[in-house]
Amino acid sequence: MEDTSNLKTSTIEFELDDDSGSAHSYRHVLHGGRDGYRLMMRLSRIIGPALAELVEAVGDGPGLDGDVEWDRLGAVISGAAERILDDERFVQDLMRHAFRDGKALRDDHQFDLAYQANYGELGAAVKRLVIDNFGDALKRLNVPLAGAAAQGSPKTQGGASRKPPKRRTSSG
Repeated sequence: MEDTSNLKTSTIEFELDDDSGSAHSYRHVLHGGRDGYRLMMRLSRIIGPALAELVEAVGDGPGLDGDVEWDRLGAVISGAAERILDDERFVQDLMRHAFRDGKALRDDHQFDLAYQANYGELGAAVKRLVIDNFGDALKRLNVPLAGAAAQGSPKTQGGASRKPPKRRTSSG
């Protein structure tokens, strides 16, 4: 059995508003290297068909030089987000280490209660977890989805609260 006592864990806390406007606290631990890598590979297969379209919409230059097809880019990113949400098993695995209002979302009953007729918050939570876990990797691949939550107002962040995220790193 592998000794994991020296692995660092990063816990991130944030708030999201539900579809009725009530705030809910979230806490999640970033996925470990092996688990995260497997999820990242699944994520790349889910959004992979959109990557070629992203390159075409943005162009092949290192920066945004005015040749960006913004409408097409928005449609491609939206399509990628839909494909992520369509993969129920991926969403369940992604949320395995997440808690909403102190309740584990890996529990089917808690998940169902949290997101019953509250699908906007679910989408915002999935987006946030994807960005927290894979954002740096997606940025390195120039996938615009990665930077979307780090910039802009709270309303452009899928209903995120105005409080900045807290990240704690601890050993053990």
